[in-house]
Amino acid sequence: MPWPGQLKLVMTNTCSFRTSPNLLMIRAALREHRWKKTIPKLAGNNLVFYVVLPSDMYSHYTMSRWFQWMITVLQIKPMQHPQLRLTSENPTLTFKGAIFGRHHEEDDWRPVHVQDSDITHNRRLECGVDKEYDIIECSDVALFELGSVFYSQYLINLQLPQRNGYNSELPRITGIDITEIHQNGGFTKVWVAQKTLMCPLLLIATLLFRRQVKRYEIHSPLLITKVITGIGITNIIFNLPLEYLSLFADLPGLRVWYDCSTGLFYAATA
Repeated sequence: MPWPGQLKLVMTNTCSFRTSPNLLMIRAALREHRWKKTIPKLAGNNLVFYVVLPSDMYSHYTMSRWFQWMITVLQIKPMQHPQLRLTSENPTLTFKGAIFGRHHEEDDWRPVHVQDSDITHNRRLECGVDKEYDIIECSDVALFELGSVFYSQYLINLQLPQRNGYNSELPRITGIDITEIHQNGGFTKVWVAQKTLMCPLLLIATLLFRRQVKRYEIHSPLLITKVITGIGITNIIFNLPLEYLSLFADLPGLRVWYDCSTGLFYAATA
């Protein structure tokens, strides 16, 4: 379920957004002529883009722990002008980011993923000119992925540094959009209910099968018996309803567990 949101721009005296997300001092516009009127010397190292999820248009909603995971996609909006030309068709987007979360609006933001201020992330863009409309377009890139949606609201801070040659090949940016995608909560409830029903049934069936095999087998277990038992065990592991744990604790590692259990099941049935 996608939730789009447009990043807003604020200016800070220092790059303290990494540890103090509430330090949002001055809202500024993204258009160049307003920059010149309000902030004569505006440096990219003093600008922080931020967005709160759910966005303003979905303010009556909150994030739910039943969502299980969250993926965000970033899209930049290049400035459109006849005299502007691309310096590179594959520029590198370099950014610094931090993620914070809270349960209620009156609560303070808690760090979810905060790194040292010197750490940067790179994303390779694919930019080109639409010949029909003569506009510059850049591809969407993945921003981050969370394996657990523990908080009701999330705050994303994003900075595009402009020192040491960072972002020098990017076209002039007039806006940044973020699209957030998560698993539908209703689907998660149905999926967990099926697991809750199937897991004990599979356990009972596997135990009864092993009991019958031991009762009637004369020699060592046959290969087919071992295969059926292995498939039963991997089915039990695959259908463990561990999603219940994510309702009480922040467990981003569950995504790794899902991938491993799925791979184990496919290997057993191959």
